[in-house]
Amino acid sequence: MSVGRIRSATTYCGREQTNFQLKRNREKTLERDRTYITEIIKLHQEASPSLES
Repeated sequence: MSVGRIRSATTYCGREQTNFQLKRNREKTLERDRTYITEIIKLHQEASPSLES
């Protein structure tokens, strides 16, 4: 670590994580949410084809 540079960290689930790790975790969560939403929409459209616009 260079002089004058402070590494910030946040406690999450009992352990410290850097901002980089927190950002990466958020990105993974968002991608998982997008996949889930896409799958739900697809299942809904397959179950109700007459409701498609």
